[in-house]
Amino acid sequence: MKTIETLEPIFAPAEAARDSLFAQTDIRPEVAIVLGSGLQILEDLEEQIHIPFSDIANFPAASVKGHKGEVSLGYYKGRPVAVFRGRLHRYEGHPWRNVVFPITLMHALGVKHLVLTNSAGGLHPYLTPGDLVLIRDHIYFQTPEVEEQRALYLQGGVRQRVQYCPHLMQLAESAAFKAGVPLRHGTYAGLLGPTYETPGELELLRNMGAAVVGMSTVPEAMWAMSLGMKVLGISCVTNVTHVIDALAATSHQEVVDVAQQSSQKMEMILKDLLDHL
Repeated sequence: MKTIETLEPIFAPAEAARDSLFAQTDIRPEVAIVLGSGLQILEDLEEQIHIPFSDIANFPAASVKGHKGEVSLGYYKGRPVAVFRGRLHRYEGHPWRNVVFPITLMHALGVKHLVLTNSAGGLHPYLTPGDLVLIRDHIYFQTPEVEEQRALYLQGGVRQRVQYCPHLMQLAESAAFKAGVPLRHGTYAGLLGPTYETPGELELLRNMGAAVVGMSTVPEAMWAMSLGMKVLGISCVTNVTHVIDALAATSHQEVVDVAQQSSQKMEMILKDLLDHL
């Protein structure tokens, strides 16, 4: 059985971060959105305030290009929203409890619905740069420290089957249809990074049924689900992995550039989704 003593090392720093954040704003978010590399959305929230990660107690430092490293809080049609403009990755050198620290903070804030977005490589010929893919499932390959993750997830209560929220997926599909934005479906493969995948690895992932591949999202989704949040995931295809020339030329700057160009489509879907939560 979980005790206060076993939970405190995980949740106490996030509760201090919550208090630090609430000391800077009166906004109490019900929905949180995490933006992947290069994505720029919801920059017109009412009463919006931008708080750098560095101004939040205990918040680990983010270092990846294309991530602003700040939390934006504001209202969308009266609904309080938190937009995390950046995330943390294991390949930056963070331990797993730091990678999911923003999720632990969201839990402390009282967030009930979480939208995870990411920039990802498209594994199949039907995907092109700029496509959006609704994550229906994931394949988890980010497991270098098994003991640390096991301790973290068991303390949080991760024993149930991981499932992205069907209701949120329906809302996203409806929003995409109304906006005239094609929205594919598929499985996301989460790898450790930071290097891009070899052709052999990509072939393995395709044979396993993955549609897109990236270096984030999965730990966040698992932890959020274990804490009782309803989770939606959407990938923005920023490069393709089924064309050898394109694979050889892939760079992080390309990922950021394509994500920026696709931000409007993502925003149309998410704004409509917020309307119907």
